Amino acid sequence: MSVSYFQLPTYTTTRIRVDTKASPCRTCYRISTTAGSIAEKVKNFAVIYLVDITEVPDFNKMYELYDPCTVMFFFRNKHIMIDLGTGNNNKINWTMEDKQEMIDIVETVYRGARKGRGLVVSPKDYSTKYRY
Repeated sequence: MSVSYFQLPTYTTTRIRVDTKASPCRTCYRISTTAGSIAEKVKNFAVIYLVDITEVPDFNKMYELYDPCTVMFFFRNKHIMIDLGTGNNNKINWTMEDKQEMIDIVETVYRGARKGRGLVVSPKDYSTKYRY
């Protein structure tokens, strides 16, 4: 499995993507493409990395990384939670293909974390994203 994430230059906003090398899922591919396409636009406050999550099993247990794709944020090595209206403030675990939405979320996390907030509110409410 591999993980990609954003890391801010001195402050550490992190975005994590998880997928398996053997059978990469479509969701992971889409979110990876979105992250790659916004990398240049967020380079002043975020950096994208690839991390092999099989190398850090403690991290997987600590943050409950069981979904095929997971997006998380960190600032100065502190996990920053984001209230998206979904109930899970720790991570984003669905495909986000809209580049501007992703940029807005990364920027919101950066601004909130810089002010010392451990929980920031998303600029958009995703509580009705998936209707059952």
